Amino acid sequence: MPAATASGADSKPNGTAKSRDHNQGNQDRKYTVEQKSAVLRVRRCSPTAFYDILGLEEVKTTVTDTEIKKAYRKLSLLTHPDKNGHEHADEALRW
Repeated sequence: MPAATASGADSKPNGTAKSRDHNQGNQDRKYTVEQKSAVLRVRRCSPTAFYDILGLEEVKTTVTDTEIKKAYRKLSLLTHPDKNGHEHADEALRW
């Protein structure tokens, strides 16, 4: 009978963390054209150009709170490093 660990999982030979083949972070993660353009747009904008960062520069005066929230959530999903493998995605998320 195999030995059990505290978690109840069976231990396996060479089951150490060093021997496991895990990817850390976004090393091999890909990104779409839309994700890349979002990251590049955020990096180009001034840190205080909030409407430009959100892609709402044309409708600054007529945009509603709901539209701002929707644009923010969409941009957050596009630039989040867990979803976007672009090398500067983590910087773009910090805007």
